[in-house]
Amino acid sequence: MSTSPIDHWTTVPRRLQRAGDQLAPGVWWVEHPDMGASRARALLLDEDFQVIPVPGARLTGLRAAQTAVAGALRLPGSAATNLDGLVDALRDLDLWWPRTRRLVLLWSDAEVLRDADRAGFDELVSILSEAHEFLWRSDRSAQQPGDEHERVLETVMIPATEAAALDPTDPSIQ
Repeated sequence: MSTSPIDHWTTVPRRLQRAGDQLAPGVWWVEHPDMGASRARALLLDEDFQVIPVPGARLTGLRAAQTAVAGALRLPGSAATNLDGLVDALRDLDLWWPRTRRLVLLWSDAEVLRDADRAGFDELVSILSEAHEFLWRSDRSAQQPGDEHERVLETVMIPATEAAALDPTDPSIQ
């Protein structure tokens, strides 16, 4: 666990930023022929992020994606079935991830949801971005830098390419 204070430099690695576009604060769309999910994961691990994979190949609607996010982050049951529950649980990440300060959802095959349910995709991007900003603001105003409750939540969405698949032999992928 990192003990250094979280500051404005604590975002996704610059190499990921250069390979993608920021959809909203804290949410990145990374589409580059050389930047698959496994490479993105390695870059994020190098920056001391806890990488939470979200396999998106079968996520064709908002509710399925919501359930996947809640399950990947080990959030309480209401987060999987109720959008307000998801918002509340994301704001309380220090309860669900007490020893982890830097989390990133690594969403492979992200274009599946975007293409199948654009409104649902946009809603989920909005929720994840709002959670990112809430955690950032609340930690800046209420806590001292380096406080144990500081959290950063980023989301990196990677569309399918030949390089994009997560390596199934990687032991960290559940």
